[in-house]
Amino acid sequence: MANAERGEVDIEIDGRTFTLKFTWEAITSIEDAVGKTIIETAKGMGFKETQAAITAGLLWMKKNVETAKLVRKLNPVDFVTYNQRIGMALMSVMGLVDDADAEAEAEESDEESPLSLTASTGTG
Repeated sequence: MANAERGEVDIEIDGRTFTLKFTWEAITSIEDAVGKTIIETAKGMGFKETQAAITAGLLWMKKNVETAKLVRKLNPVDFVTYNQRIGMALMSVMGLVDDADAEAEAEESDEESPLSLTASTGTG
């Protein structure tokens, strides 16, 4: 189970639930992968940024082969959902939202986060 206070979020990939953990290492990995700061990345999450965030969030698993296989199974249909969950976890770990609010908002699939609005406009 994910701990929002630690920047963790659960996502479903290929019918299985995984916990993404956004540690310092994970955030710098995202920045390295996309060539932008995490704040710049969060303003325009495209598929590349989403893939980088999921890959980085799985770093704690220390199973690179399994991680690579999982990332190949990402479903483009779930793009907005992935970004909502990632966005709330990143905002929580960076202290931009209250942790309890972050988890509650991430659970509400009907509401759109700022990242999902960016994703739906096709920017990034």
